[in-house]
Amino acid sequence: MSENVPNSNKHFTDYLKINQSNSTFLESVDEVQIIEIINKFQLKMSLGHDEIPTKIMKHSILGIIQPLAYIINKSLEMGVVTSKLKIAKVIPFFKSSKKEQISALF
Repeated sequence: MSENVPNSNKHFTDYLKINQSNSTFLESVDEVQIIEIINKFQLKMSLGHDEIPTKIMKHSILGIIQPLAYIINKSLEMGVVTSKLKIAKVIPFFKSSKKEQISALF
């Protein structure tokens, strides 16, 4: 039982081995970096979960870049990502073999 555990003068963090080389650190992004990424998008890319066409994203980026950069950096700073950004749209792409043979997919 818990009453059998002796008291300790140490804080629990004293027992944690913190190795900075294994930690993950995400640096903030600037508007130029975001624009460069958006400009690399191909117009023929399929729609994501948000259903925003790539063409609209590319043509409107200059009008939304400031609030977009703020939201991204605030998310990185706080370590919080909205659940809507955790959704992925995965579309299998058939490359070869017989489409009817399911084992060919694995």
